[in-house]
Amino acid sequence: MSEQRSEAEARRLIEEAETELAQGAPFAEVAEHFSDCKADGGDLGWFERGAMVDEFDAVVFALQPGQRSGIFRTPFGYHIAELREKASGRPREPGMAQREIEAYLTSKRRHEAMEHGLEALRANAEIARTEEAGA
Repeated sequence: MSEQRSEAEARRLIEEAETELAQGAPFAEVAEHFSDCKADGGDLGWFERGAMVDEFDAVVFALQPGQRSGIFRTPFGYHIAELREKASGRPREPGMAQREIEAYLTSKRRHEAMEHGLEALRANAEIARTEEAGA
């Protein structure tokens, strides 16, 4: 729901959008007309489970390609979703998860060490303002 709209106005608009869709209007056109996220005709692209809020995931991942949801609500407002296609997940190769976790932890440790070093530099830094030559 847009911050500029009341709850009642947002609900009225999503119901208008649902009516247009039921009458055969293309999803992209309806999204361009009604959505607060107009870019790409409402196309969110590919995303994995967990990339969106739980309420959105629950609806979208229950759809089959070609299906459209009814109106549903998330903390961000009212939505209607249409699923174009699903990608089949492929099993990870053996050890892949462990390598990803190790890489993440190594990166995190480096970042923490760098932050610690910067904190030490800041604590010992002397900052003084000087007059510029010729000023």
